[in-house]
Amino acid sequence: VGDLSGAAGTDRTPNDDGGPVLAAKLWLRMARASLKSGNTDGASKALQEVFRLVNQIKEMAVSPTTLKLLDQMQVNARKIVADVELFLEYERQSSFKIPESYTKLRIIEESLNIAPGCEKLYEKKVFVLSFLNRWEDILRCLQKYAIDISMYENIYVEDLKPFNPHPGIPQSKLFLSANEIDAISCQAATDIATRIPFSLTHAFLRALRLEEKLKEANHVIIKLFVDGKHAWLRSENKILDSTINYKSNAAALYKRGDYGAAHRNFTKCLEMDMDSSASQTKNSFSPGDAGGRIHAVLFCNRAACLMQLGRFAEALKDCTSALKINDRYLKALLRRARCYASLDMKEKALRDFKSWMHSTTAGAGVYSSGEISEENIRMVENEIETIVEAELRAKQEQRRKKKIYEENFNMFSRDKKAGGGAKHTRFNDPGYQRRNENFNYYEWQSRQSKDSFHSEKARKRNGNGGGNPSNSSTRFNSGSSARNDAGSAYSGSNYSGSTQHPHVSPNFEKTICH
Repeated sequence: VGDLSGAAGTDRTPNDDGGPVLAAKLWLRMARASLKSGNTDGASKALQEVFRLVNQIKEMAVSPTTLKLLDQMQVNARKIVADVELFLEYERQSSFKIPESYTKLRIIEESLNIAPGCEKLYEKKVFVLSFLNRWEDILRCLQKYAIDISMYENIYVEDLKPFNPHPGIPQSKLFLSANEIDAISCQAATDIATRIPFSLTHAFLRALRLEEKLKEANHVIIKLFVDGKHAWLRSENKILDSTINYKSNAAALYKRGDYGAAHRNFTKCLEMDMDSSASQTKNSFSPGDAGGRIHAVLFCNRAACLMQLGRFAEALKDCTSALKINDRYLKALLRRARCYASLDMKEKALRDFKSWMHSTTAGAGVYSSGEISEENIRMVENEIETIVEAELRAKQEQRRKKKIYEENFNMFSRDKKAGGGAKHTRFNDPGYQRRNENFNYYEWQSRQSKDSFHSEKARKRNGNGGGNPSNSSTRFNSGSSARNDAGSAYSGSNYSGSTQHPHVSPNFEKTICH
């Protein structure tokens, strides 16, 4: 078709609808199709033919219309050449050991913009997404791949029928459905599994299970068992059955009030991916991954069991694990707020409660079976008011205690200046005893900060500069006991043999951080 021998030097002119011009058009389309499928070698060879034919045609007498068409073909061919070079550059970058997975994912996505039909790029993208535990994105990626293929299945008729990549499979109606994960039905999941590359079927099944589409995953496994494909299906089917059983048993035990047994079943269900690490394929996903909707739900449900058992610190960790998987999981956020409140961490509880209210109003939650009722919103509003009131009462109590201490301190200072007679007349006054203890503790605290200075000064005075440090300690302790005999006498407490300082009241120890 592309041979122009005999055409040069004659009155024959190339026709836009046939001959060498048509050949150049076909080579250009072949180059574009090869590039979109990721075949850069085929695209380069086709482009060489395009440039050769265009140059030969221009040497002939051509009409202005044909010349304009040839110029446009050259422009398009140069664009494809630039895309080929860019694709090869992306391919070289993605082959490096890039430590940052998000950078590698960006490079793969840019390559897919150039070659959307390249199976190897889809395999790389699914592998990186599985490493990042983004199982919902894996489902969305493979669903798009299957939809793109199913849209052109009706062209494989008559002479194109032998080229059908999925012979014997009924034409899918995937392209009529919305490109949403929640819209994947059992039949749609089967259509996707039979149209994606063989190497991605295992990752697709695991993504279905981790996104809590258990019924759909079971339907796909049954279909693949009928076809007699994939030897690893038995192990995957066993994991799926165990997940369904543990999850349903845990839910039933929780409803009966057996929270300990429910907690154990939720834990076993979470550990399924850890136990199945030996069955994972080399290039599909990492063993022992935690992620996906089902893991977030299991962590949140196990936290509910721990809250019923009064183990709020452990429940707090499980809620945080659920929120790490998806920070818009409102049920986990609400339970974490209540755990904070139970652990008397009011500021963090108030932060989570307010975040829950904001997300509920904005409708930004995930994994919810329905809309949140007005009763739940009012309940959370009451909890927020309770925490705010508790914080206000705590601040008021703190100010009250500070005021009492300052009043007692000032009164004791005046009493001490009044002399010994006034001091002995208040032995039976409880308020005086409390003021005395508080003042002595304050005085002892001040001396503690100066202890090293006085001890060093005493050693130098006695010529004991680097000697036994116990001498200074003995002098301080003996002086302290001599000063405080009176305080011990009227306090009515026996401090001998105790590690508590003689001027600290027994109740004061609860407020001191040792």
